[in-house]
Amino acid sequence: MQNANGMTTMDICTRLGVLQPRVSAHLSILLDHEVVSVSDRGRQRVYTLVSRKFGSIVRSLASVSTFSHGEKSFPSPEALRHVRNNSEIRQCRTCYDHLAGIAGVELLQGMLKAGWLVTCARGRLEASDRRVYRLTRLGSTSLKERGVNIASAISSSRAFAYGCQDWTERRPHLGGSLGSAIFDSILLRGLVARNQGTRAVRMLRPISSWVKA
Repeated sequence: MQNANGMTTMDICTRLGVLQPRVSAHLSILLDHEVVSVSDRGRQRVYTLVSRKFGSIVRSLASVSTFSHGEKSFPSPEALRHVRNNSEIRQCRTCYDHLAGIAGVELLQGMLKAGWLVTCARGRLEASDRRVYRLTRLGSTSLKERGVNIASAISSSRAFAYGCQDWTERRPHLGGSLGSAIFDSILLRGLVARNQGTRAVRMLRPISSWVKA
């Protein structure tokens, strides 16, 4: 809807590559909040941004934290529900075979702060927006002391260490073969315990204690 003369629903669908029902649903919400206005042009309905409303929304969005590579990302309605309720699955869960949720984000941040990992320029994952990490000598020594199977993680055919965008926190936690090896270690060492039949994981000790130990 950047055109000063407005855009039709089909114009928006074509521009965004989104199906018409989804576009119509969003336009209905924007109309209800007076973010757009609509007028008839023959048989077509033309939508135009209401500048004063749009400007305030842009300013609000600008206050949202910036994520990987400067892009903003927003949680799904279900993820927002878990954030509002501060649920167990938000606090600590698995994402495939690595640690996620608040605990997973804190673990990655702790490792970066401790100098165990450093962010690399785009490498093997240059086709995506994921951050790639390199394990430092200090990190390798520290993880081995904590029973992490570094050799197995390195020999894996998977990507080694990258930032996996967290479902609820919209910040990266550690994915890849290294993330998997670390989760196995903290599970064996009793920092966390699985909850049968759910992705939620019980925190038995603060995740920060594992990095600082």
